[in-house]
Amino acid sequence: GNAYTVALTSIPCAAEPPVNDLCANATVAIEGANPFDNTFAGSEVTTPSCGFGGTAFTKDVWFTFTATQTGDYNLSTCLGATPFDTGIEVYDSCPEAGGLLLACNDDGPGCAAFASSLNFGMVTGTTYTIRVAGWGGAVGATDLTITFVGDAPSCGDPGIGSCCTAQTTPFCEDAACCTQICAADAFCCDTQWDQVCANAAITGCAGC
Repeated sequence: GNAYTVALTSIPCAAEPPVNDLCANATVAIEGANPFDNTFAGSEVTTPSCGFGGTAFTKDVWFTFTATQTGDYNLSTCLGATPFDTGIEVYDSCPEAGGLLLACNDDGPGCAAFASSLNFGMVTGTTYTIRVAGWGGAVGATDLTITFVGDAPSCGDPGIGSCCTAQTTPFCEDAACCTQICAADAFCCDTQWDQVCANAAITGCAGC
């Protein structure tokens, strides 16, 4: 016995995927800020890597970066105006073409909104493929910031400590083992190579 009115409204939406939605169309990144928006991106990679709780990163955008110096670079989504819950992966080429995962970070130390930050050793003249995606479907618009940090500790640095034993600093000196363990547990490279990291290395790395 009641009369109702239904009002429909709409907002125009340019729901186009970003230009770097596919690895084959990766944007060439520079040192400094590289803006991106993954709101309408697809998910070219669906395999979980280092996402918290085994959750896959989705809604990915792609960059390539050629190192101009040999040493460690910091890759971060923490420094943009609107950080959100992201993951960063570094490959030697596009994974759909057989590229291998070299480094990964979910929640960077000190980052707001569960944004990402990792240090990764690069070689002058080598081009790396970078995937930035949302954790569990998170979307937003911010920056991938690339900064040369020189001799910051990273996987494979000699003398940094055995992967097979616990230590008070992050990373360990076996690059392959370090990358493998940190891809599964980012804490080991973000904060400390503790006994949990060492136990994982003892179980999973041939060097131990």
